[in-house]
Amino acid sequence: MKNIAAKLSPEEYEKNFAELHPALTANQATAEANRCLFCFDSPCMNACPTHIDIATFIKKIATGNVRGSAKTILESNWIALTCAKACPVDELCEGACVYNERGENPIEIGRLQRYAIDRYFEAGGARQTEVDVIVPVGPDARNVLYTLVFGLGAALAGLAGLMQAPILTVQIGMGENILILAFVVIVIGGIGSIRGALVGAVLVGAVDTLGRTLLQQGLRELLPAQWASAAGPALASIAVYLFMAAVLVWRPQGLFGARG
Repeated sequence: MKNIAAKLSPEEYEKNFAELHPALTANQATAEANRCLFCFDSPCMNACPTHIDIATFIKKIATGNVRGSAKTILESNWIALTCAKACPVDELCEGACVYNERGENPIEIGRLQRYAIDRYFEAGGARQTEVDVIVPVGPDARNVLYTLVFGLGAALAGLAGLMQAPILTVQIGMGENILILAFVVIVIGGIGSIRGALVGAVLVGAVDTLGRTLLQQGLRELLPAQWASAAGPALASIAVYLFMAAVLVWRPQGLFGARG
């Protein structure tokens, strides 16, 4: 079959296959980065599947630290340039930008990410001394670290159980008190977050310990000793739940939970 279609000129090829969203210039990137409000709860970061620290990398672009911006991105995402071009940012990070609620255009996070990574590789990418720094701190390494910490904690808990079993009453199962406390830890940290569970466990332990040791002493400075002795243990027993309520008022999804 004879091909009757005429060959396109180089100019036509360039026009037909031009990028829908071309790369930002240095001035455009700086201006766009300075639009960012650096929200304290970072809804864009929560919406990002790789949880890039978006506010930090944009702030570094705004201050001229483009190399540092790229390194911040690469700490969480090793294929950052591919994601910058192919990721559906309008449904994820840019879709969560607070500017949408104000009826304004969201921060162009995808194009800013591409700008930082493009400049990073144009300048030669990671120096040899930086390669070992960037690679180990990726999301997989962090998950392994958290898993090891939880594994060590579970081993210590098992050892404590073996040591206490001969002198304490042993029952099958964890018991309601432990299950409720575990539920509180998960809710505070954020459902589905290993990092949140670790942080939640530390915070719950600290609140419970401080409540039992310091609360009654503090009440004695304000109330008669008899009242303080009665109110102290009662308040200490609910301190963890009050702390959970405060966290949920501040962040309904938990400290590290993903937004729905």
